[in-house]
Amino acid sequence: AGANCASCHQVGGIGNNHAPDLTEIGSRADAKMLIESIINPSADIVEGFAAHAIFTKDGDAFSGIILEETGRHVTLALTGGATVKIPRNEIDHREGLPISAMPAGFGAMMSSQQLADLTGWLLTLQKPEPIQAADGEFEFRRVENELQLFLGQTQVATYLLNHDKLTRRAFVNVKTPSGIQVTRNFPPRRPEDLDPGYKGENGIIHPVMHAGIWMGFGWIDGNDYWRLKSKVKFERFLEEPNGEKGRASFATQDRYLGVDGSRTICLQDTRYQFRQTESGIVLDWDAEFYNEDRDFVFGDQEESGLAFRIASPLRVNGGNGEIVNDRGENNGAGTWGKEFEWINYSGEVDGKRIGLLVVPHPENPRPSWSHSRDYGVLVSNPFPKQPKERHEPYVTTRVKKGERFRIRYTVLIHEVEAGQFDPAKLAESL
Repeated sequence: AGANCASCHQVGGIGNNHAPDLTEIGSRADAKMLIESIINPSADIVEGFAAHAIFTKDGDAFSGIILEETGRHVTLALTGGATVKIPRNEIDHREGLPISAMPAGFGAMMSSQQLADLTGWLLTLQKPEPIQAADGEFEFRRVENELQLFLGQTQVATYLLNHDKLTRRAFVNVKTPSGIQVTRNFPPRRPEDLDPGYKGENGIIHPVMHAGIWMGFGWIDGNDYWRLKSKVKFERFLEEPNGEKGRASFATQDRYLGVDGSRTICLQDTRYQFRQTESGIVLDWDAEFYNEDRDFVFGDQEESGLAFRIASPLRVNGGNGEIVNDRGENNGAGTWGKEFEWINYSGEVDGKRIGLLVVPHPENPRPSWSHSRDYGVLVSNPFPKQPKERHEPYVTTRVKKGERFRIRYTVLIHEVEAGQFDPAKLAESL
Protein backbone atom coordinates (compact mmCIF):
# COMPACT_ATOMS: atom_id res chain seq x y z
CA ALA A 1 0.00 0.00 0.00
CA GLY A 2 1.17 3.53 -0.77
CA ALA A 3 1.29 6.61 1.40
CA ASN A 4 -2.11 8.29 1.13
CA CYS A 5 -1.05 11.86 1.92
CA ALA A 6 -4.51 13.31 1.16
CA SER A 7 -6.02 11.37 4.06
CA CYS A 8 -4.45 13.98 6.35
CA HIS A 9 -3.01 16.81 4.21
CA GLN A 10 -4.65 19.28 1.84
CA VAL A 11 -3.31 20.61 -1.44
CA GLY A 12 -5.37 23.35 -3.06
CA GLY A 13 -8.39 22.54 -0.90
CA ILE A 14 -8.33 18.82 -1.75
CA GLY A 15 -7.79 16.34 1.08
CA ASN A 16 -8.31 16.51 4.84
CA ASN A 17 -7.12 19.30 7.11
CA HIS A 18 -5.80 16.96 9.79
CA ALA A 19 -2.17 17.94 9.15
CA PRO A 20 -0.25 20.95 7.80
CA ASP A 21 -1.58 22.29 4.48
CA LEU A 22 0.88 21.49 1.70
CA THR A 23 -0.52 23.91 -0.89
CA GLU A 24 2.51 26.23 -0.81
CA ILE A 25 5.01 23.94 0.95
CA GLY A 26 7.59 24.44 -1.82
CA SER A 27 7.85 28.10 -0.81
CA ARG A 28 8.50 27.22 2.85
CA ALA A 29 10.78 24.19 2.75
CA ASP A 30 13.77 22.94 0.77
CA ALA A 31 14.40 19.37 -0.40
CA LYS A 32 16.42 18.40 2.69
CA MET A 33 13.69 19.56 5.06
CA LEU A 34 10.98 17.76 3.08
CA ILE A 35 12.88 14.47 2.99
CA GLU A 36 13.56 14.62 6.73
CA SER A 37 9.89 15.39 7.43
CA ILE A 38 8.85 12.31 5.46
CA ILE A 39 11.44 9.94 6.94
CA ASN A 40 11.43 11.31 10.49
CA PRO A 41 8.25 13.39 10.98
CA SER A 42 8.84 13.80 14.73
CA ALA A 43 12.15 15.64 14.23
CA ASP A 44 10.40 18.98 13.78
CA ILE A 45 6.70 19.06 14.71
CA VAL A 46 4.61 21.95 13.42
CA GLU A 47 2.86 23.71 16.30
CA GLY A 48 -0.65 22.37 16.79
CA PHE A 49 0.05 19.03 15.12
CA ALA A 50 1.66 17.03 17.94
CA ALA A 51 -0.04 13.76 18.81
CA HIS A 52 -2.23 13.26 21.87
CA ALA A 53 -3.33 10.06 23.55
CA ILE A 54 -6.75 9.75 25.18
CA PHE A 55 -7.66 6.84 27.45
CA THR A 56 -11.30 6.13 28.25
CA LYS A 57 -12.84 4.71 31.41
CA ASP A 58 -13.76 1.60 29.41
CA GLY A 59 -10.09 0.91 28.68
CA ASP A 60 -9.98 2.13 25.08
CA ALA A 61 -7.03 4.20 23.88
CA PHE A 62 -6.92 6.63 20.96
CA SER A 63 -4.06 8.70 19.61
CA GLY A 64 -4.06 11.44 17.03
CA ILE A 65 -4.38 15.20 16.50
CA ILE A 66 -7.01 17.15 18.41
CA LEU A 67 -9.32 18.73 15.84
CA GLU A 68 -11.89 20.18 18.22
CA GLU A 69 -12.66 20.46 21.90
CA THR A 70 -16.05 21.44 23.30
CA GLY A 71 -17.60 21.21 26.73
CA ARG A 72 -18.97 17.80 25.80
CA HIS A 73 -16.60 16.18 23.31
CA VAL A 74 -13.01 15.92 22.14
CA THR A 75 -12.59 15.12 18.44
CA LEU A 76 -9.40 13.36 17.33
CA ALA A 77 -8.06 12.87 13.81
CA LEU A 78 -6.62 9.37 13.65
CA THR A 79 -3.91 8.06 11.37
CA GLY A 80 -5.42 7.32 7.96
CA GLY A 81 -7.89 10.21 7.99
CA ALA A 82 -10.62 8.80 10.22
CA THR A 83 -11.96 10.85 13.13
CA VAL A 84 -13.41 9.90 16.49
CA LYS A 85 -15.55 12.01 18.84
CA ILE A 86 -15.04 11.06 22.47
CA PRO A 87 -17.49 12.29 25.14
CA ARG A 88 -15.64 14.12 27.91
CA ASN A 89 -17.48 12.21 30.63
CA GLU A 90 -16.00 8.96 29.25
CA ILE A 91 -12.36 10.16 29.36
CA ASP A 92 -10.19 8.74 32.14
CA HIS A 93 -7.05 10.69 31.30
CA ARG A 94 -5.09 12.14 28.38
CA GLU A 95 -1.45 12.76 27.51
CA GLY A 96 0.41 15.01 25.13
CA LEU A 97 2.96 12.99 23.15
CA PRO A 98 6.37 14.32 22.02
CA ILE A 99 5.88 12.81 18.56
CA SER A 100 4.18 13.70 15.33
CA ALA A 101 0.86 12.11 14.51
CA MET A 102 2.36 11.20 11.13
CA PRO A 103 3.68 7.63 11.31
CA ALA A 104 7.43 7.27 10.96
CA GLY A 105 7.20 4.42 8.48
CA PHE A 106 6.30 6.32 5.32
CA GLY A 107 9.93 6.61 4.25
CA ALA A 108 10.34 2.84 4.41
CA MET A 109 7.21 2.35 2.28
CA MET A 110 8.80 4.14 -0.69
CA SER A 111 11.77 3.42 -2.89
CA SER A 112 14.50 6.03 -3.25
CA GLN A 113 13.04 7.04 -6.61
CA GLN A 114 9.53 7.39 -5.19
CA LEU A 115 10.86 9.54 -2.35
CA ALA A 116 12.73 11.72 -4.85
CA ASP A 117 9.62 12.03 -7.05
CA LEU A 118 7.42 12.99 -4.09
CA THR A 119 9.96 15.56 -2.89
CA GLY A 120 10.28 17.02 -6.36
CA TRP A 121 6.52 17.37 -6.66
CA LEU A 122 6.21 19.01 -3.24
CA LEU A 123 8.85 21.56 -4.27
CA THR A 124 6.61 22.59 -7.19
CA LEU A 125 3.85 23.65 -4.77
CA GLN A 126 4.84 27.29 -4.71
CA LYS A 127 3.06 30.44 -3.62
CA PRO A 128 1.74 32.15 -6.77
CA GLU A 129 3.81 35.05 -7.96
CA PRO A 130 1.90 38.34 -8.29
CA ILE A 131 0.98 39.20 -11.86
CA GLN A 132 3.75 41.48 -13.08
CA ALA A 133 2.78 44.68 -14.85
CA ALA A 134 3.82 44.97 -18.47
CA ASP A 135 4.78 48.17 -20.22
CA GLY A 136 2.08 49.86 -22.29
CA GLU A 137 0.47 53.26 -22.69
CA PHE A 138 -3.29 53.52 -22.21
CA GLU A 139 -5.14 56.31 -23.99
CA PHE A 140 -8.79 57.36 -24.10
CA ARG A 141 -10.38 58.94 -27.16
CA ARG A 142 -13.87 60.46 -27.08
CA VAL A 143 -15.76 60.00 -30.35
CA GLU A 144 -19.35 61.28 -30.10
CA ASN A 145 -21.15 58.89 -27.70
CA GLU A 146 -18.24 56.49 -27.41
CA LEU A 147 -15.25 56.43 -25.11
CA GLN A 148 -12.57 54.41 -26.88
CA LEU A 149 -9.75 52.83 -24.90
CA PHE A 150 -6.43 52.17 -26.62
CA LEU A 151 -3.40 50.27 -25.39
CA GLY A 152 -0.60 51.41 -27.63
CA GLN A 153 -2.02 51.20 -31.14
CA THR A 154 -4.66 48.59 -30.24
CA GLN A 155 -8.21 49.64 -29.45
CA VAL A 156 -8.99 47.25 -26.59
CA ALA A 157 -12.52 48.41 -25.69
CA THR A 158 -15.28 50.91 -26.44
CA TYR A 159 -17.45 52.26 -23.64
CA LEU A 160 -20.91 53.25 -24.88
CA LEU A 161 -22.06 56.46 -23.21
CA ASN A 162 -25.25 56.46 -25.26
CA HIS A 163 -26.75 54.19 -27.90
CA ASP A 164 -30.03 54.29 -29.76
CA LYS A 165 -30.86 50.64 -28.98
CA LEU A 166 -28.70 49.66 -26.01
CA THR A 167 -30.13 51.76 -23.18
CA ARG A 168 -27.55 50.88 -20.51
CA ARG A 169 -23.77 51.24 -20.33
CA ALA A 170 -21.40 48.58 -21.66
CA PHE A 171 -17.84 47.95 -22.76
CA VAL A 172 -18.13 46.47 -26.25
CA ASN A 173 -15.69 44.82 -28.64
CA VAL A 174 -13.26 44.08 -25.81
CA LYS A 175 -9.87 42.76 -26.94
CA THR A 176 -6.64 41.47 -25.46
CA PRO A 177 -3.49 43.63 -25.65
CA SER A 178 -2.53 41.91 -28.91
CA GLY A 179 -5.96 42.60 -30.42
CA ILE A 180 -7.72 39.23 -30.06
CA GLN A 181 -11.48 39.68 -29.65
CA VAL A 182 -12.73 38.53 -26.22
CA THR A 183 -16.38 39.64 -26.27
CA ARG A 184 -18.87 39.04 -29.05
CA ASN A 185 -18.87 41.55 -31.89
CA PHE A 186 -21.19 44.49 -31.31
CA PRO A 187 -23.22 44.68 -33.35
CA PRO A 188 -23.00 40.93 -34.05
CA ARG A 189 -21.75 39.74 -37.43
CA ARG A 190 -23.05 36.97 -39.60
CA PRO A 191 -22.11 34.19 -40.06
CA GLU A 192 -19.47 34.38 -37.30
CA ASP A 193 -21.96 35.15 -34.52
CA LEU A 194 -24.79 32.84 -35.55
CA ASP A 195 -25.87 30.65 -32.64
CA PRO A 196 -26.08 26.97 -33.66
CA GLY A 197 -29.67 25.72 -33.78
CA TYR A 198 -31.21 29.07 -32.84
CA LYS A 199 -34.09 30.18 -35.10
CA GLY A 200 -35.09 33.56 -33.65
CA GLU A 201 -33.63 37.06 -34.16
CA ASN A 202 -31.97 36.13 -37.45
CA GLY A 203 -30.14 33.26 -35.79
CA ILE A 204 -28.39 35.35 -33.11
CA ILE A 205 -29.36 35.20 -29.42
CA HIS A 206 -30.01 38.67 -27.96
CA PRO A 207 -27.96 40.70 -30.45
CA VAL A 208 -28.47 43.98 -28.53
CA MET A 209 -29.03 42.96 -24.90
CA HIS A 210 -25.83 40.90 -24.75
CA ALA A 211 -23.26 43.55 -25.57
CA GLY A 212 -19.68 43.05 -24.35
CA ILE A 213 -19.24 43.51 -20.58
CA TRP A 214 -21.98 45.28 -18.65
CA MET A 215 -23.86 45.57 -15.39
CA GLY A 216 -27.60 45.06 -15.68
CA PHE A 217 -30.62 44.28 -13.52
CA GLY A 218 -33.86 42.52 -14.36
CA TRP A 219 -35.87 44.13 -11.56
CA ILE A 220 -35.39 47.40 -9.65
CA ASP A 221 -38.68 48.75 -8.30
CA GLY A 222 -40.41 46.75 -11.01
CA ASN A 223 -38.29 48.18 -13.83
CA ASP A 224 -36.46 45.85 -16.21
CA TYR A 225 -33.11 47.32 -17.23
CA TRP A 226 -31.74 43.98 -18.41
CA ARG A 227 -34.25 43.64 -21.24
CA LEU A 228 -33.96 47.36 -22.00
CA LYS A 229 -37.58 48.10 -21.04
CA SER A 230 -36.42 50.96 -18.80
CA LYS A 231 -33.48 53.25 -19.49
CA VAL A 232 -30.19 53.94 -17.76
CA LYS A 233 -29.06 57.46 -18.66
CA PHE A 234 -25.45 58.60 -18.61
CA GLU A 235 -25.30 61.73 -16.45
CA ARG A 236 -21.68 62.83 -16.19
CA PHE A 237 -18.09 61.88 -15.54
CA LEU A 238 -17.23 61.89 -11.85
CA GLU A 239 -13.57 61.42 -12.82
CA GLU A 240 -12.39 62.35 -16.28
CA PRO A 241 -10.85 59.52 -18.32
CA ASN A 242 -7.12 59.28 -17.65
CA GLY A 243 -4.67 56.96 -19.37
CA GLU A 244 -0.99 56.47 -18.62
CA LYS A 245 1.68 53.82 -18.73
CA GLY A 246 0.19 50.54 -17.51
CA ARG A 247 -2.95 52.12 -16.02
CA ALA A 248 -6.18 53.88 -16.92
CA SER A 249 -9.32 54.95 -15.08
CA PHE A 250 -12.52 56.96 -15.18
CA ALA A 251 -15.70 57.25 -13.13
CA THR A 252 -19.29 57.89 -14.17
CA GLN A 253 -22.70 58.67 -12.76
CA ASP A 254 -25.75 57.02 -14.34
CA ARG A 255 -29.43 57.63 -13.64
CA TYR A 256 -31.90 54.73 -13.59
CA LEU A 257 -35.21 56.00 -14.92
CA GLY A 258 -38.69 54.58 -14.50
CA VAL A 259 -40.44 53.05 -17.47
CA ASP A 260 -42.00 56.42 -18.40
CA GLY A 261 -38.57 58.08 -18.40
CA SER A 262 -39.49 60.82 -15.93
CA ARG A 263 -38.92 59.35 -12.46
CA THR A 264 -35.51 58.59 -10.95
CA ILE A 265 -35.35 55.12 -9.41
CA CYS A 266 -31.73 55.39 -8.29
CA LEU A 267 -28.30 56.69 -9.22
CA GLN A 268 -25.21 54.60 -9.89
CA ASP A 269 -21.67 55.88 -9.33
CA THR A 270 -19.08 53.58 -10.92
CA ARG A 271 -15.30 53.71 -10.96
CA TYR A 272 -13.45 51.72 -13.62
CA GLN A 273 -9.73 51.02 -13.25
CA PHE A 274 -7.58 49.20 -15.81
CA ARG A 275 -4.15 47.65 -15.30
CA GLN A 276 -2.00 45.92 -17.86
CA THR A 277 -0.33 42.72 -16.67
CA GLU A 278 1.72 39.93 -18.17
CA SER A 279 -1.51 37.95 -18.50
CA GLY A 280 -3.68 40.62 -20.09
CA ILE A 281 -5.73 43.53 -18.77
CA VAL A 282 -7.31 43.75 -15.32
CA LEU A 283 -10.55 45.71 -14.96
CA ASP A 284 -11.64 46.66 -11.43
CA TRP A 285 -15.36 47.53 -11.39
CA ASP A 286 -16.68 49.40 -8.32
CA ALA A 287 -20.37 50.41 -8.36
CA GLU A 288 -22.53 52.14 -5.75
CA PHE A 289 -26.32 52.52 -5.99
CA TYR A 290 -28.27 55.12 -4.00
CA ASN A 291 -31.15 57.57 -3.86
CA GLU A 292 -31.09 60.54 -1.50
CA ASP A 293 -34.87 61.02 -1.65
CA ARG A 294 -36.48 57.58 -1.37
CA ASP A 295 -35.97 53.86 -0.80
CA PHE A 296 -35.66 51.50 -3.76
CA VAL A 297 -35.60 47.72 -4.08
CA PHE A 298 -33.61 45.18 -6.10
CA GLY A 299 -35.36 41.94 -7.05
CA ASP A 300 -33.80 38.51 -7.42
CA GLN A 301 -34.06 38.06 -11.19
CA GLU A 302 -31.43 35.65 -12.49
CA GLU A 303 -30.45 38.26 -15.07
CA SER A 304 -28.87 40.67 -12.59
CA GLY A 305 -25.28 41.63 -11.87
CA LEU A 306 -22.04 41.86 -13.79
CA ALA A 307 -22.33 40.12 -17.14
CA PHE A 308 -20.50 39.46 -20.37
CA ARG A 309 -21.04 37.78 -23.70
CA ILE A 310 -17.92 35.88 -24.74
CA ALA A 311 -16.61 36.08 -28.32
CA SER A 312 -18.27 33.47 -30.52
CA PRO A 313 -15.12 31.38 -31.20
CA LEU A 314 -14.64 31.09 -27.41
CA ARG A 315 -18.14 29.90 -26.44
CA VAL A 316 -18.91 26.30 -25.50
CA ASN A 317 -21.61 25.81 -28.15
CA GLY A 318 -20.23 26.65 -31.56
CA GLY A 319 -16.69 27.32 -30.32
CA ASN A 320 -13.88 25.62 -28.42
CA GLY A 321 -14.54 27.25 -25.07
CA GLU A 322 -15.06 26.05 -21.53
CA ILE A 323 -16.55 27.49 -18.36
CA VAL A 324 -14.87 26.52 -15.09
CA ASN A 325 -15.19 27.77 -11.52
CA ASP A 326 -13.05 27.51 -8.39
CA ARG A 327 -14.54 24.10 -7.50
CA GLY A 328 -13.63 22.64 -10.89
CA GLU A 329 -17.24 22.52 -12.09
CA ASN A 330 -17.58 22.90 -15.84
CA ASN A 331 -19.78 24.61 -18.41
CA GLY A 332 -23.39 25.61 -18.00
CA ALA A 333 -24.55 22.26 -16.65
CA GLY A 334 -21.94 22.25 -13.91
CA THR A 335 -21.69 25.93 -12.95
CA TRP A 336 -25.19 27.36 -13.39
CA GLY A 337 -26.74 28.43 -10.10
CA LYS A 338 -23.54 27.74 -8.14
CA GLU A 339 -21.81 30.25 -5.89
CA PHE A 340 -18.18 30.86 -6.77
CA GLU A 341 -15.02 32.62 -5.67
CA TRP A 342 -13.89 32.88 -9.28
CA ILE A 343 -15.25 31.78 -12.63
CA ASN A 344 -13.60 31.69 -16.03
CA TYR A 345 -14.97 31.49 -19.58
CA SER A 346 -12.29 30.97 -22.21
CA GLY A 347 -11.20 29.20 -25.37
CA GLU A 348 -8.05 28.72 -27.41
CA VAL A 349 -6.84 30.96 -30.23
CA ASP A 350 -3.48 30.35 -31.93
CA GLY A 351 -2.08 28.44 -28.97
CA LYS A 352 -3.23 31.00 -26.40
CA ARG A 353 -5.99 30.76 -23.80
CA ILE A 354 -8.23 33.77 -24.36
CA GLY A 355 -11.14 34.73 -22.15
CA LEU A 356 -12.56 36.46 -19.10
CA LEU A 357 -11.93 35.58 -15.46
CA VAL A 358 -14.32 37.13 -12.91
CA VAL A 359 -13.57 37.46 -9.19
CA PRO A 360 -16.28 38.97 -6.94
CA HIS A 361 -14.99 41.21 -4.18
CA PRO A 362 -15.02 39.39 -0.81
CA GLU A 363 -16.81 42.34 0.82
CA ASN A 364 -19.80 42.26 -1.52
CA PRO A 365 -23.09 42.05 0.43
CA ARG A 366 -23.40 38.35 -0.39
CA PRO A 367 -21.61 35.71 -2.50
CA SER A 368 -22.20 35.72 -6.25
CA TRP A 369 -23.68 32.81 -8.16
CA SER A 370 -23.37 32.23 -11.89
CA HIS A 371 -26.05 32.42 -14.53
CA SER A 372 -23.81 30.72 -17.08
CA ARG A 373 -24.82 29.51 -20.52
CA ASP A 374 -22.93 27.46 -23.07
CA TYR A 375 -24.08 29.79 -25.86
CA GLY A 376 -21.80 32.49 -24.44
CA VAL A 377 -23.37 34.59 -21.70
CA LEU A 378 -22.22 34.61 -18.08
CA VAL A 379 -23.75 36.66 -15.27
CA SER A 380 -22.20 37.06 -11.81
CA ASN A 381 -25.32 37.55 -9.71
CA PRO A 382 -24.93 39.10 -6.22
CA PHE A 383 -28.57 38.53 -5.19
CA PRO A 384 -30.40 35.45 -3.85
CA LYS A 385 -31.26 32.75 -6.40
CA GLN A 386 -34.94 32.25 -7.19
CA PRO A 387 -36.30 28.77 -6.42
CA LYS A 388 -38.13 28.94 -9.75
CA GLU A 389 -37.63 31.57 -12.43
CA ARG A 390 -40.25 34.30 -12.58
CA HIS A 391 -40.31 38.06 -13.17
CA GLU A 392 -41.71 39.02 -9.77
CA PRO A 393 -39.13 38.62 -7.00
CA TYR A 394 -39.27 36.08 -4.20
CA VAL A 395 -36.69 37.99 -2.16
CA THR A 396 -35.92 41.71 -2.37
CA THR A 397 -32.91 43.77 -1.32
CA ARG A 398 -33.99 47.17 -0.03
CA VAL A 399 -31.66 50.16 -0.20
CA LYS A 400 -32.87 52.82 2.20
CA LYS A 401 -32.96 56.52 1.45
CA GLY A 402 -29.47 58.00 1.69
CA GLU A 403 -27.72 54.63 2.01
CA ARG A 404 -25.39 53.12 -0.58
CA PHE A 405 -25.42 49.59 -1.97
CA ARG A 406 -21.95 48.67 -3.20
CA ILE A 407 -20.88 45.76 -5.42
CA ARG A 408 -17.39 45.20 -6.79
CA TYR A 409 -15.80 42.78 -9.23
CA THR A 410 -12.40 42.22 -10.78
CA VAL A 411 -12.29 41.01 -14.38
CA LEU A 412 -9.12 39.69 -16.03
CA ILE A 413 -9.15 39.92 -19.82
CA HIS A 414 -6.54 37.24 -20.28
CA GLU A 415 -4.18 36.15 -23.01
CA VAL A 416 -1.98 33.31 -21.77
CA GLU A 417 -0.02 30.54 -23.46
CA ALA A 418 -2.37 27.55 -23.43
CA GLY A 419 0.15 25.24 -21.78
CA GLN A 420 0.70 27.69 -18.92
CA PHE A 421 -2.93 28.61 -18.28
CA ASP A 422 -3.99 28.12 -14.65
CA PRO A 423 -7.12 30.11 -13.74
CA ALA A 424 -6.78 29.36 -10.03
CA LYS A 425 -3.32 30.91 -9.90
CA LEU A 426 -4.48 33.89 -11.95
CA ALA A 427 -7.38 34.45 -9.56
CA GLU A 428 -5.08 34.27 -6.52
CA SER A 429 -2.76 36.83 -8.06
CA LEU A 430 -5.39 39.49 -8.73
